[in-house]
Amino acid sequence: MRRILIGTAVALAVAMCPGLPAQAAGPAAHQAAGQEPGGPAGTTATPSAPARRAAAEADGVPLLAFYYIWYDATTWNRAKTDYPQIGRYSSDDPQVMRQHIAWAKSAGIDGFIVSWKDTPANDRRLQLLASIARQEDFKLAMIYQGLDFERHPLPVERVAADFATFRDMFAADPVFLRLGGKPLTIWSGTWAYSHAEVARVTGPVRSSMLVLSSEKNLDGYRRLADVTDGDAYYWSSVNPATNTNYGPKLDAMSAAVHSHGQYWIAPVAPGFDARLVGGSKIVARNGGATLRSEYATAVRSSPDALGLISWNEFSENSYVEPSKKYGTLFLSVLADLRNTPTVRPTAAVDSSDPTPVGDQGLQGSMLSNLLILAGFLVLLAAGLGLARSMLRRRWPDDALRAPFGAPNRPAPPPGIGLRSPRGRHVLLAEPASHSAMATGTDPALDAPTAGALPAGDHTADRVIDLATDPVIDHDTGASEHWPDGPDHGGGPDQVGPEPPQARQQPPSGWENVHVRQ
Repeated sequence: MRRILIGTAVALAVAMCPGLPAQAAGPAAHQAAGQEPGGPAGTTATPSAPARRAAAEADGVPLLAFYYIWYDATTWNRAKTDYPQIGRYSSDDPQVMRQHIAWAKSAGIDGFIVSWKDTPANDRRLQLLASIARQEDFKLAMIYQGLDFERHPLPVERVAADFATFRDMFAADPVFLRLGGKPLTIWSGTWAYSHAEVARVTGPVRSSMLVLSSEKNLDGYRRLADVTDGDAYYWSSVNPATNTNYGPKLDAMSAAVHSHGQYWIAPVAPGFDARLVGGSKIVARNGGATLRSEYATAVRSSPDALGLISWNEFSENSYVEPSKKYGTLFLSVLADLRNTPTVRPTAAVDSSDPTPVGDQGLQGSMLSNLLILAGFLVLLAAGLGLARSMLRRRWPDDALRAPFGAPNRPAPPPGIGLRSPRGRHVLLAEPASHSAMATGTDPALDAPTAGALPAGDHTADRVIDLATDPVIDHDTGASEHWPDGPDHGGGPDQVGPEPPQARQQPPSGWENVHVRQ
């Protein structure tokens, strides 16, 4: 009985906590996901094990997609091999922005990192996007484009003035995502500026907003660590299938950033092809396998946020926005990754904020635990009821009426009950009334007793007193005449073969004892 109850409790506990083994195992070592067959637009390839496991670990880490507001009617005529599913839009169209946010939210994207510098068009479009995002409960951040069209650095005076403008015009708006209480901004192109120039830009604004660098290696980040707030690596052209140093490099960048108590944004891209704008490298999308692999690798670097490159960079072919060529395939891949239920790894906790991003707080945690406990108790009660039913089937009434191996023996009179303390069966004396013996009825049950003998044939030879009778072991509740069976159940059907003479006569002192259930 004890084994059954313990086994039932353990099984129910495991059933209630299916995620424990996976959490205990921890993140797997870095390995690239294998290629997966592509499918028609709007379908999702089967996720690889590393990608699904890493997606599970990413629960609670914000996913932010880089978003570009430079589009107008003429932009689509240059360097494009695919076009948006909703048409060649203008970044001034509020309906396009609203649709973008709805699609992004459906795929598990938490916000856009908006490309900006201070121009009338960019200011107007960012204000429009902020208004719509606020209505849709969607977050924004800003990436400052510090290089011009020819990839030359803008004058440092211009950069400093633009950051001050963003601080004064936008930073106080709660629609902008905050890490550690400050709105998030990124400076693209910091590698083109000296330490003194970066300090000149960030010094006046860091008290009211974060400014992350966009350095590409450890030396670059360390050079600016004291004048910035972390690093967001915009690495869209990596090929995870061929670059063996890719994962370790992200891990090293993360470790360096977190060692300074700062913020790390890890890059994720679905593919890359910038040949029409001067590039030479191609990273195939492989039906979503590249996105899954890069997502898994980014998550394993314990980021404070994931930087998806990109929502709508159509010139470099890194977009996930629904398009004519791919439909909604890549949003489906993201939704599958983001909807995998899991727990965020401890290593990914914000390095400068003790509360993890996405933490639901103590109240939500307590409610969840109470619900789990209530469910466990209900299942445990059901399990115990099942175990009791199984025991009743295991020791039926007929077997209990012949406890000493004499099945043909006439049933003795009523008066002795069966009790099971500590999982063992013992006999309890109940004085048998003369009226019950004479009429063949059991006063306790108020019904005819099956197998009752004629009056006068079955007077009990002995009445047992539990408190004093030496035949009962009062420490274990076990009878010295009723040895335990192979699983310590104590039942007569579990006793091994006995010599013939032992089965012909019941033990001395136990004659005419009736056992009932």
